[in-house]
Amino acid sequence: MPFIQGMVLMLGIMVMALLVGGTQVATADFDWQWHTGRATHYGGPGDPWSIHNGHCGYGYLDPNVGTGWDICAPSDQNWDYDSASSNCGVCYEVACQGMNFNDFYGNWLERQSVCYDSSESVVVMVTDLCPCYYPPNQYSNKRWCCGDMSHFDVSVFAFEKLADVKWGVIGIKYRRVPCDYKPTKRAQIPSGVSPVQNYQSAPWNWDSSKDKRWGVLANSGSSSGGNSSSSSSLTSSVSVSHSDNQQQSVGQQSSVINAYYGGFMQGWSDAGSWSISKWGRDSSWGFDGQQAYCVTLGGYGAIQLSAWSGVFSSKRTLEFYARQNNGGTPDISMKLTSPSGACNSLRLQGMPSTDSKSNWSRFQVQLSAFDWRKSGGGDGSAFGGCSDTINDWSVNNLLFVNNWGGNQDLCIDQVKIY
Repeated sequence: MPFIQGMVLMLGIMVMALLVGGTQVATADFDWQWHTGRATHYGGPGDPWSIHNGHCGYGYLDPNVGTGWDICAPSDQNWDYDSASSNCGVCYEVACQGMNFNDFYGNWLERQSVCYDSSESVVVMVTDLCPCYYPPNQYSNKRWCCGDMSHFDVSVFAFEKLADVKWGVIGIKYRRVPCDYKPTKRAQIPSGVSPVQNYQSAPWNWDSSKDKRWGVLANSGSSSGGNSSSSSSLTSSVSVSHSDNQQQSVGQQSSVINAYYGGFMQGWSDAGSWSISKWGRDSSWGFDGQQAYCVTLGGYGAIQLSAWSGVFSSKRTLEFYARQNNGGTPDISMKLTSPSGACNSLRLQGMPSTDSKSNWSRFQVQLSAFDWRKSGGGDGSAFGGCSDTINDWSVNNLLFVNNWGGNQDLCIDQVKIY
């Protein structure tokens, strides 16, 4: 329960290539249209809600990876909020905008002259969620997150570059951008202002490769957050709760590509799925407390997780957790596909699970088993395509397909390849 102290205009969609490991390319839709909103902040001294306890399940965030400590928790009432992914891994360019506005209850807030420099901006990544309704702290969550205007709870480390933290809440303009986007004028903490101190140290034996955010971010080198004590007097204090989550104690290496971890990771989506009905957030928690991806699959329906061409290239293993409501193993098949055709199909039932927890079973599948040329016998080699006509670079979809004509419940969680 944190204390929150509080370029050219382009229409349409821009697709930008993001390099992963020097060879892999991701594509995503970005919104270059500026929108008006509001921002509070969290994660500073005296705030029990750390920026490292995010709903997206990334755990400790390295200050030198990707957007560093410049992160945010959007309201689930925002116009572009995606309930399936919680917008995890999405990045926004945010600038302070002098304006007066109301909170959800109609209280008038004057913030016309509080910005350091409205022409400067910061890029923040979504790592958490500030939901409209949160029972332990219903008043403040409704005050900020209930849809009277777009709202972001940003880390204090990002907020302090835009305005004095004493204001608690400011008006902003924002737009959806690639996570490695460099603003025309990058916001910096003004000279003479002491940066807010980070009070949470890195886990034992930590190095930046263990940061769970999407692997490409390890190369973008953005650093944020200071280590000097804050001298600000907090005069506009409000309490807002984020979506609760338990964290894993050990991060994943940057060679791991997370497809779904508390939400879709950047570059991934369920575009192309068919005959599915998604469950509500309250009924689809993962085994470790983060958001799972839970659906009811219609007869022969499928979840299709789509990414960029080459995402499976040179990888060896697909790993994920799965369950049904009754705790059994779902009767589904897994497929890899490309625009050129489909790879070998593998049936989940009959496969040994690596381990199980709270009715969830963890599966590790050799990607070479999808190769028609190997007749389903995965040999542990690096994925090199499915056939003589379907090469590894063209494969960009992972499907979980219902094997029979009736409805079937399916939850998947922590989907990754490595």
